[in-house]
Parts: sequence; structure tokens; C-alpha cells
Amino acid sequence: MAIGVVLVAILAVMLLLALRDSPDPTLSQSPPANAARALPTPSTARRSATAAVVARPTVRPLASAQPTRPLARSRPARVPIPVVEVPGRVVLATPAPQATAAGPEAQEVGLPHLPHWLQSVDVLPLYADDGATVIEMAQIPAYAYLEVLGGRNLRVNVRIVAPSNQSGLVGWVDPGDVQPAEPGVDWMRNHAVTPLLNATDASAKAYFDLPQWTFLRRLGDPVEGMAPMRVYDTAFGIIGDGWVRFDDLVPIPPPEILVLSGENPPIRDNPFANNRVGFMLAVAAIAQQTSSISGVPVPITVAQAILESDWGDSGLSRRTNNLFGIKGHGGIGSDGVIWMRTEEVDGAGNRYELIEPFRAYRSYADSVADHDRLLTSLSRYQWAMDARHDPREFAYRLMEGGYSTDPSYADKLIALMDEFNLYQFGL
Repeated sequence: MAIGVVLVAILAVMLLLALRDSPDPTLSQSPPANAARALPTPSTARRSATAAVVARPTVRPLASAQPTRPLARSRPARVPIPVVEVPGRVVLATPAPQATAAGPEAQEVGLPHLPHWLQSVDVLPLYADDGATVIEMAQIPAYAYLEVLGGRNLRVNVRIVAPSNQSGLVGWVDPGDVQPAEPGVDWMRNHAVTPLLNATDASAKAYFDLPQWTFLRRLGDPVEGMAPMRVYDTAFGIIGDGWVRFDDLVPIPPPEILVLSGENPPIRDNPFANNRVGFMLAVAAIAQQTSSISGVPVPITVAQAILESDWGDSGLSRRTNNLFGIKGHGGIGSDGVIWMRTEEVDGAGNRYELIEPFRAYRSYADSVADHDRLLTSLSRYQWAMDARHDPREFAYRLMEGGYSTDPSYADKLIALMDEFNLYQFGL
């Protein structure tokens, strides 16, 4: 009898425990931690049919929330290769560099002619200094986004922003390994079809509807629930800017592809426009001073300045004071470096285009001095320097040393020296 009572008591206790541990079917349970829904990325968003529920991103304050350029709906699409309609841009101020525990201390090396952002064209080294050594700190993957801090000597000082596993690392890169890019922050996509508007108020009109998952980048603070956005095509060419409902947007990582900057460096007036004699005399006066030290023939320097800069009227010379087309592969100029499209000629005479870095200078005098330094410091031009008392022979040897890929380069220099009697300025 006593044993039976004990068994009943034990069964009752077990029943109560089971009821306590069983879930209430009227209550929802939290999903496991690994069940959280991921944000759409460039590879997954195209296949996603519904919007992910995400928190609003932190808005980065800007001086103005207005779009920075008018919509250009007729702009042709650009393919993501190093040949584009508009390379790089020049800014008037460079962000002050900051020290980071992830790399060497960044230095005050700001220069006016530098873009805000760069991207690696391929896997490249991140160096520990501006060119004095070849110490590599890390390997940067292709299409990494690099915030520019400044530049000096041979290299540009950058901070890695993406990929995230290298974010914050500060170091130096060679200009020839990178190209100007759109910023690596504030990238977004629209989770639903949404209009691109020309304003934020009741008078706003739609340019057109953005297809779902269009690539966008935020340009400033939202205003009245509308965000100023830059719109990109599927090849990451810039279509234009406008306003988009902020609630229709979700943040994404920056695209893992080359997204070249759509800005042109500002251009100034040619101080010698319609004054060829003035340009010729100005360059000759500088060349006579530098030639007394370097030995580079003055007629050659003046002829090259005329030919390479189109009498100071080329886009490169009007943006950078670069009179000789000197590229930035072996270093930057006294005022920085910019990237521009250039036409080259291969050994078979075929012409092709590249976007290349070019040195920027504070003055014509800096440009001429760097030109002389280039010709006297590189061994491939020593043969030309041996003929410095014969400008005509110098021109042929200069071309054969690889100064230009144009097979007619020497003949063009000689024609200019003869036509304008540049020999009058001495050797």
C-alpha cells in the first residue's frame, strides 16, 4: 500500500515537470542566432525577391545635402576597364592623416593635386614608407578602396577602408598600381522599385523609376525622408544624381570591382593663350637656368614643352603645370599626381589608350627642373646626354631611349627647333 502511494507521488511530480518545460504554443520563440537574415550583396541581391529588414545606417554629415551634379540621363554606359571617359579628380584639400595601431603613423603629407579615393587595379604591396625602402607591410587585394591621406616622393599615403579585414591599415602605394575611384563608403541598393526625384518637396518630379537592387551611393544627409544618391549602371558607370526615399534603401559593402571616379580635375586658363612667343620665352628662360646645372640642351627642353603641352594649352598642363607629360610611375610631382587618359603606340604601330598617373607641379619651373632631373638620372638617357652639344642627335637618342612611343617623336622635335629657331637660346 505504502509503495503504491510512493509510486503515484513520483509519477505526479514527473508529470508536473514535463508540463513546466513544454513550450506554450501561443508564444513565439526567438530564432537561433545563425538564423538572422543577411543583407543582400551584389551577388545575392539580384536573386532576392523581398527586402531584408535592416536598421537605418548612420548618416555621415556633409556640408550640403544637395546632389553634387545634375542628372545626365544620356550619359553612355562605361565598362569597368582602365579606359573611361573621365578619370580621376583633383581636390583642394586632403584629409588630415591620423595615426593607427594597425600600421605606421601617417604623416602630414597633404598635396593639392590628389584624389580623395583610390582603388587597387590588381593585387599590390602596401609599403611602409614613401619610397626610401621596399619594405612591404601587407598585400592589398584587387579592387580595395583606399582613402588618400597625402603623398610624398615616390608614393601616395593611404588608409585601407575595404576589404574589412584590412580596414584601418595605413601605408604607401605606388601611383602606377592604383586608379582614382568612387568612395568606398555609403554604398546602398533599393529593395523595391522607387523613383529617382529631382527635389525633396511637393514640387519634386521623377526622372525615372530605379529598378530593384540598383547600385547607389549616398552623397549626404537625408532631407525630409529623402536621401541624395548617385546612381550607377550595371557596369558601374555614373548615370547621374537625384533623390531617393531613404526607407527604400539598404546598405551594402562597396562593390568588388573597379569603380572609377567620374570627376575631372579642375582646369585653369592658359596664361599664354594666343601668345606662343610669350610661352616660348618663358620656358626658355627657365631652361637656361636649369641647363647650366644639368646640361640638358635648351632647344630640346623648349621643343619638348611645346610639343608635349601644345604650347601650354593641353588639359594636362592646364591642370598640373606638367609641360612634358612626365608620368607618376617613378614618383609624384611637387604638387601631387593626377590620373588622365593617354594614347600610347606599341611596337607594331598600333594605338591604344590607358589611364595613367601624371605628376603635378606648383609651377613651370618645377616642371622643367624635374624634366632635367629625369634625363640626367636615368641610365637609359645617358646616351642622349652624351650628345648634349648636338640637339638634333639628342632628339633621336632621346626617342630611342624610350621617352615617347611615337615613332615620329624625334622628327617633330627637330621640326619645332628649326621652325622657331630654338637654337638661338643656346645649348
